[in-house]
Amino acid sequence: MDPAKLPPLVRRLEAPAATPKVDGKRDLEWDLLPDTPIARVGDVSAGLQARSSAKWLYVLAEVRDPDDDRSDTVTFTVGGKTYTVRREDGHPHGPDTAVQKTTGGYRVEARFPTGPAAVPATDVAVTVADASGGTRTSWTGKVTSTPAVKLTTAPNRRPVVDGAVDPAWAPAPEIRTATLIQGTSGATARARALWSGDTLYLLAQVADPTLSEQSANPWEQDSVEFFLDPGNGKTRGYGDDDGQYRISFSGKTSVGGPLDPAAIAGNLTAAAKAVPGGYVIEAAVKLPTITLRDGALLGFDVQVNDATGAARTSAATWSDSTGQGYRDTSHWGVLQLRH
Repeated sequence: MDPAKLPPLVRRLEAPAATPKVDGKRDLEWDLLPDTPIARVGDVSAGLQARSSAKWLYVLAEVRDPDDDRSDTVTFTVGGKTYTVRREDGHPHGPDTAVQKTTGGYRVEARFPTGPAAVPATDVAVTVADASGGTRTSWTGKVTSTPAVKLTTAPNRRPVVDGAVDPAWAPAPEIRTATLIQGTSGATARARALWSGDTLYLLAQVADPTLSEQSANPWEQDSVEFFLDPGNGKTRGYGDDDGQYRISFSGKTSVGGPLDPAAIAGNLTAAAKAVPGGYVIEAAVKLPTITLRDGALLGFDVQVNDATGAARTSAATWSDSTGQGYRDTSHWGVLQLRH
């Protein structure tokens, strides 16, 4: 078969809402998600990301091309219009662009005017051309606007894990489980995070006046689930160190995630305490596969399960609206560690 006679494979890429500054620098907004790879051809490869706003589609291309030729180009085709950016400059006709040299390559940032708001997806093609080698590699697909990637932070503190909210939690910003993935109303939680050493500390204060553990299934009991991806890979499945850590209102724990849940089972300790109108969960999760440090980014989400009798009647998360967080990390939010 002659590949040149095949139509291009149409891929799909989400463009979360954001307005990054187009200056050639890789700011925090781009680091919240991993780059989508563009296939390697010879020594040339690239990674791609997109963000969206009401007026603009923002695109980042991280190009790895060790042969520093000023005639190298990245060509963007957006909604039928083509824009070419040379490695030597960031000012072609059309969109705002910026180019910056990187170790072993270069980075291109660009923004393009978007079409009508009613258009569900934008056709985008990105082609990276190596002038000296005469090779090209490309990505073709549809880019869809989605809500912004949710971000929260965890200060460097060590609380006592006993179910009581001690003063160590005061500097941690609070997030809420306001995204319903089952039911129309039910239990909600206010959550915070801290870190110290190799351990992440988690707190959830749950509003739920009627508590039940009647179901034999732990996810159908009144409980809180914390989702953690130490590498922030945003993958369609769980890696070996990705974890779903569940604590019921009475303090019973269970875990899920990789093919072998035993790989993460020993990392969780927790405490639960009943309070008027609900309960409090405190948890400590050891993360031995990474070094926790200031600025580190972890994939993160929180879910509260609300049981009525032996059935789960509602569930709400902080970030993931798909209801697939128990097997898919790609729509979790991001937790940034801070001193």
